[in-house]
Amino acid sequence: MIIVMIVLSVIISLGLGTLYDKNRQLSDKKSYEMRYRMMELDFPNVTSNIDSVYSHDPSKFHKLVIKREEEKKLIFNIKKTQKDIRDLDNDKL
Repeated sequence: MIIVMIVLSVIISLGLGTLYDKNRQLSDKKSYEMRYRMMELDFPNVTSNIDSVYSHDPSKFHKLVIKREEEKKLIFNIKKTQKDIRDLDNDKL
């Protein structure tokens, strides 16, 4: 009897956890959708271009986004390092 109650408790807990996670994912999806819709209002040409590139080849689009993000991070790190070097040079003076 106790084992059955423990098993049921575990199953209910897992079910509630799954429902919570799905609700969070749905909220995230709605948030991204609203952001995209706002961009579409402010920058219709950009979103039109994004849609056409994505429609043409979704996997290539995904790779392109990852590549662009990595490039942006690299550029940021380069600028930060350059600033740090300038700050060190200024400290020496």
